[in-house]
Amino acid sequence: MSKKETTINSKCFFEGKILRLRVDEVQLEGGKLGKREIVEHPGAVAIVAITHDKMVLLVTQFRKPMEKDLIEIPAGKLEKNETPLGCAKRELLEETGYVANNWRELFAIYTSPGFSNEKVIIYLATEVVKTLDNPMDSEEIASIDLISVSEALKLIESKKIVDGKTVAGILAARIFYENETT
Repeated sequence: MSKKETTINSKCFFEGKILRLRVDEVQLEGGKLGKREIVEHPGAVAIVAITHDKMVLLVTQFRKPMEKDLIEIPAGKLEKNETPLGCAKRELLEETGYVANNWRELFAIYTSPGFSNEKVIIYLATEVVKTLDNPMDSEEIASIDLISVSEALKLIESKKIVDGKTVAGILAARIFYENETT
């Protein structure tokens, strides 16, 4: 049984282009008071893009909060009034120059539920093909690589892939393909 918290007061401290930061004063079931710092996010999508020969599409890009390049599956923030699938198709094309013939929603994850409501919907896109040589987000993306799912798993094991949505997406793709062959 979950323990409920009642919001007594909520105050926004920052509203930016991508997120909003608020502090909620809450009362716990036992009457104790507490504060919750909450990052509000509009949501995002991530795409496990697989070619006809079972290669997964990965992008490498610099991530300022970590001050380093991260290897990730293509992903992006939902725009206002945009459907998650529409966002996924747009982000795949903008970041990589690829489009997919088949789309399947795998699952959704909350990235950091202890302090944020950000939800990422992860899609499996299959039969991806390159349609643009110069993707629109080429200034953000350091490299676009195609590797086997087994090689991607090795990158996870060796801690070269450390992004949560990427780890979850690649592991889910592996399970999907294992179930497809059994």
